[in-house]
Amino acid sequence: MEWLTTNSEILRNLVSSGILFAAVIALKSILIRQIRRGAMTDTDFKKRWIANVRNLSLVLVIIGLTIVWASELQAFALSLVAVAAAVVIGTKELITCFLGGLLKATTKPFRVGDRIEINGFRGDVIDHNMLSTVLEQIGPGHHCQLYTGRKISLPNSLFLSHPVINEPILGSYQIHTFSVPVASDADVMKKRSLLLQAAEQVCRPFLEEAQKHVDHYDRFEGIDTPKVTPKIYLTVPEVDETHLVIRVPVPRKRPGKIEQMILENYFERLSELGLLMRSDDKPKEKSKA
Repeated sequence: MEWLTTNSEILRNLVSSGILFAAVIALKSILIRQIRRGAMTDTDFKKRWIANVRNLSLVLVIIGLTIVWASELQAFALSLVAVAAAVVIGTKELITCFLGGLLKATTKPFRVGDRIEINGFRGDVIDHNMLSTVLEQIGPGHHCQLYTGRKISLPNSLFLSHPVINEPILGSYQIHTFSVPVASDADVMKKRSLLLQAAEQVCRPFLEEAQKHVDHYDRFEGIDTPKVTPKIYLTVPEVDETHLVIRVPVPRKRPGKIEQMILENYFERLSELGLLMRSDDKPKEKSKA
């Protein structure tokens, strides 16, 4: 009682709420009694009106209590909003990770075993859940295909703001591309031919199977995929340098090994023809005066 006397506004609201309850109950009782005593003979009609009166009385109570306790409800709502804002700010990273996991589960951009790249991180997916994705890192660097022995745990929030590159799109095989820089001289086309021969020799054992995977993917996915036969393109990033960009099919788990086999075969062919540049063949820098 002492607390109520010191909080006169709450006391007034309690009294008003009691009066509201009494008035609504009295009004409901009077209306229901009048309906039951009415001259109408249709009992179903009376039941519907009695149900409507009860529902109306409940609505009146809710509206009346909302009006009576409006100031307190407003203060409670403001405090609730403040608490909710604090919770959201404090758990922002957790919420974005969960949303990223939800996006990942909905769109399914990859699965366990796929080799992906996102925001500069590359590796094979070994585990993922609604909050994080774990990769077995591939590197070092962007063009290397070796396992580094490290695991990368990525927050799923990255999937909300960065694109995902999924390398193996052809089932057990993928298209692998790498470049070999050579000097821009008269032997460029000869070196191109030797590199193509090396790629064809290394890829010959699984070339037919890789083509079957590509044809299967074309039929069931409705996507035009490139032919799997090794191809080489020439690019000239600098005046005195040419890059032989080679594209070959490789088993999904062996791009680095196949790349090394092609390079070894290529250098052996260069050595046999005497096209490998020796250390004493390199152009010497002019001495300063």
